Amino acid sequence: MYEITLCKAITKEEEGRYLEVPFPMPEKTERIDVAYEIIDKGAVTSVVDLGIRDDSRVRGWSGGARKSFYLTVEKATPGYLPGSLKPGEWAVLLGGYKIAKTGCEVKITIQFTMREPRWYKGDLHTHSNHSDGMYSLEEVVSIAEKHQLDFIALTDHNTVSQNFCFPKENNIVFIAGMEFTTHHGHCNFLGVADPVRDFRVSSSEEALAKVAEARQSGALIVLNHPHCSFCPWEWSMDVAYDCVEIWNGPWREDNQRTLDWWQQQLSLGRKIVAVGGSDVHRPHPFIRHGFPTTWIYSEGRDTSSLLQALRQGHTFITYAPEAPTVHLRYRDKMMGDQACVKEGNINTAFTGLAEGDHIRFYTNRGLAAEHIATENIQRYQVEVKNEKFLRAEVWRKFNIPDVIDAYLPVTISNPIYFNTKE
Repeated sequence: MYEITLCKAITKEEEGRYLEVPFPMPEKTERIDVAYEIIDKGAVTSVVDLGIRDDSRVRGWSGGARKSFYLTVEKATPGYLPGSLKPGEWAVLLGGYKIAKTGCEVKITIQFTMREPRWYKGDLHTHSNHSDGMYSLEEVVSIAEKHQLDFIALTDHNTVSQNFCFPKENNIVFIAGMEFTTHHGHCNFLGVADPVRDFRVSSSEEALAKVAEARQSGALIVLNHPHCSFCPWEWSMDVAYDCVEIWNGPWREDNQRTLDWWQQQLSLGRKIVAVGGSDVHRPHPFIRHGFPTTWIYSEGRDTSSLLQALRQGHTFITYAPEAPTVHLRYRDKMMGDQACVKEGNINTAFTGLAEGDHIRFYTNRGLAAEHIATENIQRYQVEVKNEKFLRAEVWRKFNIPDVIDAYLPVTISNPIYFNTKE
C-alpha cells in the first residue's frame, strides 16, 4: 500500500463549476481509498462535492454526503461503481457548491492497495436459506468473518437467487455459485451468477449438456463428493470438469474413497485439481463453515483471480481455517505447476504442525516418504527420479471421547507435476 496527497485551490469564481484533479492509476491496483478535507481560508465554511472518474466514464458521485469512498473490482462505497481499476489517467471530481469569498483548499488523500500474490482461505461449498439451508446471508457473512475466511461460495441447490442479494458491506469475497443437484450426482457451478436457464435433466446426455452450458457461461465446474454413499456422481466421468471435491465436510470413508480414486487418476497421468468444501446447511457440531478450508494462492482478492488460480491448481485443503499449511516448490514452480525435472530435490515446508503429526509424500509410485513432526515448522527436501508428480498430506491423531479415536488428515496438497523429458 502507498499513499499520495493532492491539493486543489478553489476560488469563489469557481463556485458552481465541476473541477478535476487528475492522478495516474498504477498497474496492478487492487483497491483505492479516497478521502478529502476542505481547508477554508476564513471563517465561512465552503461546501465541495466529491466524485471520481476513470479514463472513460464517471465511476461515482456522493456530492457533499461523504468525506471518503473506496473502489475495488467487486465492491465499492454506495454511490460508486465497482469494476476494473485499469491503469491510466483518472481524476477526483470536485464540485464547487458553496465557496467562501476567500476561497478554500481541498486536500485529497489517495491510498493504493496493490495486487500481490498471497494465500486466501475460504469455503467453496455452502448452503443458505435460499435452498435447504438454515443460515441467512447475513449470518453466513458473520460466520465467515468470525473464522477469518477471505472468500465464500454460496452453492444453493438448483437456485441462484442468493447470488443477487449477497450483503455488500463486508470484507468477504463472495463467489457466485449453484449446486447442480440431480438424482444421479451433484456438481458446483462457480463464478457465474446465473449459469444455466433450467436445471432439470433426466438422462446422462442432458446432464452433460447442462454442465457444458454452465461451462460455456464461464462457470468453473466442481464434481462434488463423487463417491458419497448417498448421492455419488453416477453420470459419466467424461464430463468436462475443472476440479473434484475430494474433501466434503468431516473426514469419512466417502472422502477416503475419493482420495484413493484421485491418487489413481494422478498416477495414470491425469492432472486433476482437488478442492474441499464444508457442504454446511445448518448448525452442527462438526459440519461448519470452513471445515474443511480451501486455500488458494491468488494474484488478487477477487472472484476472477481466485478461480483462475484454482483452475491452475495453486491450492491445498485443510481440515479447518487454522491448520497446518503446506508449500511445495521447485525453483519458481509450485503446486499445480509443471516443472521440468527428471531428477532433483523438491523443497517442501509445513507450518502449524503439532508434535506427532505424520507428514506423508506421495508420487505415482505411491507413498514415497513419511516423517513425524517434532516442531511447529518443518522443512524437507524430497528427491524425485522420473516421477509424474509429488503431493503431500498431514495426518493427526484425534481423540474425542465417545466420538473418535483415529488418525485423520488435517492437510492435503495438490501435486506439483513433473515433465521428465530431456
